[in-house]
Amino acid sequence: MYTGIITFKPDTPKEILCILHEIAQKAFENKKVRLISTSENSLQCIFEGEEYFNNWIQQLEIFEIYETEGYEDYISSWQYTKS
Repeated sequence: MYTGIITFKPDTPKEILCILHEIAQKAFENKKVRLISTSENSLQCIFEGEEYFNNWIQQLEIFEIYETEGYEDYISSWQYTKS
């Protein structure tokens, strides 16, 4: 199992956090799989998936989320782990 954790900066306005969560959620959907954030913390998005998820999540970081202007300004950290 692979896990991707996006943590947003604590000073991110609530309105912006809602938008950031929507962008992340949309990025983690495709024709084969739809991943939903399991985080209960408004400052994090946590997505989990199987083996194929590792390569896919790395592509998303480069091509989907960072294409959104200003998105990366609110990211405190972005981590991948394998369990």
